[in-house]
Amino acid sequence: MKRAVTTIGTMAIAALTLQASHISLASADKPLDLNIHYAPVRLNMRPRVRPATKVAVVAQPAPAASTEPPADVSSTIPASRSLRERMTFRINAGVNLESATTSGTLLRGGSALDDSYASSRPWIVGGAMVGSKDVLLPSMNAYLLSSFQFDASRSSNSGLPAPTDAEGEQLQIRAGYVEWGRDERTKGLRNQLWLRGGRQFRQNGGATFAYFDGATVGWRTPTTQFTGFVGRRVALYVDTLHGVTFGGSVQSDLKQSRGWPATVALDYQGLAIDSELRSLISARSDIALGKKGTLFVRARVVGTGGDLTLGRIGGRVNYNVNRNLLIVADVENRAGGDLAYDLAAPSAVDVVDIARRLGVGLSAPVDALTVGARADYRVGVREYIGFVRAELPRGEVLAADRVGFVEGGAAMATVLGTRTWANVQYLTRQRSLDGAANVPGSSFANTGGTGISSLHELALDAVWRGPAGKNGRKWRLSGGAFYRVYAGQTPYASFSNDGRGGARADAQFWLNQTTHLMFGGEFAQPSPTMSRELSSITSVRVGAEALF
Repeated sequence: MKRAVTTIGTMAIAALTLQASHISLASADKPLDLNIHYAPVRLNMRPRVRPATKVAVVAQPAPAASTEPPADVSSTIPASRSLRERMTFRINAGVNLESATTSGTLLRGGSALDDSYASSRPWIVGGAMVGSKDVLLPSMNAYLLSSFQFDASRSSNSGLPAPTDAEGEQLQIRAGYVEWGRDERTKGLRNQLWLRGGRQFRQNGGATFAYFDGATVGWRTPTTQFTGFVGRRVALYVDTLHGVTFGGSVQSDLKQSRGWPATVALDYQGLAIDSELRSLISARSDIALGKKGTLFVRARVVGTGGDLTLGRIGGRVNYNVNRNLLIVADVENRAGGDLAYDLAAPSAVDVVDIARRLGVGLSAPVDALTVGARADYRVGVREYIGFVRAELPRGEVLAADRVGFVEGGAAMATVLGTRTWANVQYLTRQRSLDGAANVPGSSFANTGGTGISSLHELALDAVWRGPAGKNGRKWRLSGGAFYRVYAGQTPYASFSNDGRGGARADAQFWLNQTTHLMFGGEFAQPSPTMSRELSSITSVRVGAEALF
């Protein structure tokens, strides 16, 4: 049974496996003797014959290939397979101490942090995963994934908010379902049909997602796959209406069915909420461009009620110039009425991307065209990457977080020795703020001249892996550091050389194949312009993971 490493909450540490193969070649001290001194062992009984003076070994013809289908190896659960082989239990738990110390400086508004402010927050964090395969019935699998995060200090005012601060969100069941079918080991119904019931995760078109409690049914042939689902939407970390979500998808390999070098997929997801139907239709296709390139085309339509509008359309081209050089080009047109990631929030306001805006708020999006390109060159153990990307809004921009930008950067990665990997990367972003929005007498409704005007970032990362020991014993160390410099302006002031740095370190030790210890920490400087009331932000964690 394949065992997947599950990472939970702030304990997001992925377990990496390093396997070394050793081949020993021994040379002979004397010339090889290629003569056959005995007849090969026969698998069938032969009639006994009297020994002859000379025995001729006659090669027997190979049996003809059987046309009968292979036996169904999973028609029954083998008695020799123990419960341990068919079930997996993984649990991790630990403590995370976060700290955002104060600097003694007043807030920008002139107020000071009151006595309710908690400069440190101790968290008890962890999660559990249970998986089963071929339990109770052949081809029946089950999966449960949960996580928890409890603030031991019960802080309500801190510089380090978390999603679990929401009431009743300390314990989450992210997945819990039973699945039957989709069995690669057999043919017939259990290979083509699959059923799933319980809490599931659905992602359509690689852009929107939803957790829901319900059922999914799927059917697949050698060239086409169909799925359909329905259930009650699950709202994690937010207090929104649930509604009923439903939909389906179809994906076809046209190369196998028609000989065309392409695959196509069509997805539909609907959400009935507040007596209103919200819809998302996405389509995508992968088209082979000879032996060196691939064209990826994507589009989606969104709608509320009976109205459907184009949300976004775009594509990507991957082209291998030669065995060392890969060129990637992207273009996408996004409409202001598109969705960000969830049908429950019918807006393209993307809270995930708020880090690019530096706390200037979220406003209604506008139509924009995004273009970019990347070159990836590999030679030996080194890899070099360079990229450029631009977002070009159309129409009048009156909001700070909708101003267009141009960004670019470069990176290099290499292997040092046999077990060490490192990279260095540089990024710069320039935003085209509207200077006219900051002149005296301008409208307060126009914030297009407020925010970050430039950003420069330099970052380093390294990973050092130890050799694999006996009984699965091994270790892994990783670390990194960054430094960023911002410049920006508002109608009342401008700033430059807003510099801040940070670093992280992680250590992981596998005592054996079932026990895993984890240590880590981060340090970061807050912005002297935006968060001058804070002096430093740190996080230290320790945890353990066990597999049964």
